[in-house]
Amino acid sequence: NNKPAEYLVRKTLKAFIDQAILMPHATMPDTYQITAAGFRKLKLFGSFLKTYFESYWVVLQHFKMTERTENNPKERMKKIQALGKTMLKNQEIELPESTSKINYNNGISFFTTHHVKGPQDLEQIDFYEKTIRHFTTCLSS
Repeated sequence: NNKPAEYLVRKTLKAFIDQAILMPHATMPDTYQITAAGFRKLKLFGSFLKTYFESYWVVLQHFKMTERTENNPKERMKKIQALGKTMLKNQEIELPESTSKINYNNGISFFTTHHVKGPQDLEQIDFYEKTIRHFTTCLSS
């Protein structure tokens, strides 16, 4: 998508106003108030994001613990799926849908293109752990 960020923000705000999630503030320009119904809707939307954050968390933990010595994607996926099941059982993640193979593949692609391939990439791993924790906490609030 080649649209400027400002355009996308305006379209999103318009959609939120059309859906009665936000309403423009009566006296302050470029300020919006969230409606009670909007708050409930946004919490619901946010819960969809939690699945992705948890899936990416599992993939990140795999990279944190596993040296990338072999380049066998099927074996790596099996290990990530087993880790996800263990983390779900141990309540380190909450949502069963977070163990999605599709989400795991997307997480692998994201992290490998952002220079996370194994425990040697500790600085990047630490950054993404903090980021995922932050957004997961925001979703729980």
